[in-house]
Amino acid sequence: MLNDVVFNNEKSSYYDWNIVLTKAEIPLPTPKTSTVDIKGSDGLLDLSEVLTGDIQYNNRQVKLTFEMMDDKDYQKLITEIGNYLHGKNVTFILSNDDDYYYTGRATINQWECVKRKGTIVITIDCDPYKYAVTETVRMVTLNNQTKVITLINNRKRVCPVITVTGEITLKSDDFTYELSEGTQQIINFKLVEGNNNVEVSGNGTINIKYRQGAL
Repeated sequence: MLNDVVFNNEKSSYYDWNIVLTKAEIPLPTPKTSTVDIKGSDGLLDLSEVLTGDIQYNNRQVKLTFEMMDDKDYQKLITEIGNYLHGKNVTFILSNDDDYYYTGRATINQWECVKRKGTIVITIDCDPYKYAVTETVRMVTLNNQTKVITLINNRKRVCPVITVTGEITLKSDDFTYELSEGTQQIINFKLVEGNNNVEVSGNGTINIKYRQGAL
């Protein structure tokens, strides 16, 4: 498979700039932890998940190394890529993982041309999650009915966008929501990792849309 990176859904590293990805360093994000040392007790009290019920993560530093296919316009190419990427917030998709995109602020922190071999290194301060290119959409039509639907979600907790026509009630865990017609988000209704079973009832349609995030 071609080692290509597409930036902002418009610039291909290979087809637009004639450079090939030779190395991608994508570490997992480090978790944000919080501990308290209580005198008289063993170990530490871990408070990392107290506020949100889930662990949060720091940004991760992604490092992409490219080699030029032709070094004759090296300085011109560096100027073009620098103008497009350096210091800017970007999205990018790797050709070998093209179901997801990453987002972050890019920096060109190394470039050189030695013995007709050009190298460009781009570092991106990325969001801890990579996001599904295609949003997950589930639409249900109800004719004075009650249905249970399963919403599958990846690692990142997400608050879906819900569009309703008619009169619809949604039940999740111990919560019941009377949904108004139109588009809305319910702050307390979040999908966790795995299968989320919700009950919908009423007369009309409900469209649930969300973008999954993975590590």
